[in-house]
Amino acid sequence: MPSIELLAQQFHVIVPAFEGHDPEEKTDFISVEKTVSDTTDYLSEHGHTSLYAVYGLSMGGGMALRLLAEQRIPVEKVIIDAGTAPYELPYWFTRLILLRDYLMIQLIRSNIRIFKLFFDPKRWAAENSDTEADYKAMFDFLKGLSRKTIWHVFDSANNYDMPIPMPEPSTEIRYWYGSLERKSRKRDIRWMQKYVAGVQMREFPDMEHGELVLVHPDRFYETAIEFLNHKSAPKTPKTDFTGLQLVE
Repeated sequence: MPSIELLAQQFHVIVPAFEGHDPEEKTDFISVEKTVSDTTDYLSEHGHTSLYAVYGLSMGGGMALRLLAEQRIPVEKVIIDAGTAPYELPYWFTRLILLRDYLMIQLIRSNIRIFKLFFDPKRWAAENSDTEADYKAMFDFLKGLSRKTIWHVFDSANNYDMPIPMPEPSTEIRYWYGSLERKSRKRDIRWMQKYVAGVQMREFPDMEHGELVLVHPDRFYETAIEFLNHKSAPKTPKTDFTGLQLVE
């Protein structure tokens, strides 16, 4: 992935592989809590007792938040890119939302022509790349997810457990989102502002969900580096940059 390759020029990048997202492994995604716990165990076992930065997109943003809340591994800087926050709704209502989202994804991935109605190929192909190949890869990825994984992804991404009030982290936290997804992120933004102490918001004009990191790697890199190398950062060696990413 170009954005990861750019960051790897300056940082030691660790990219967790989510269960259920590699067709060759024949596994199913279970939950945000399990993924964060497994990732933290892996980091600790390999001597990573602290992290300089964590980046999380969509459900990965929720995982970054959960990682902070667990306080097992201290983190200096976090970028939550359009991250999902837990619902504050009655259980029965979250089931209706889950069923709606599940059926919608099943429809979208049923046919590439339907897929194109929701994701414009011109917007979602990476810069300086083969548009059709990139677009087909996105569709094939979604098509390859198991029904169980899709159900658990939508269930856990919107209903993972978080302590309220959340422990106040000694971490610089940024919440990013695109202007074209502002309406769909309204609830997540409100939750972050309510429960995450010190979080700073940034809106990117004319951007959809995940578009910055997936489609505009050079701009993503420049923006991320501006934050990561900000003078307020501690003058300790920059050792690890953990990316938690999922495209819904």
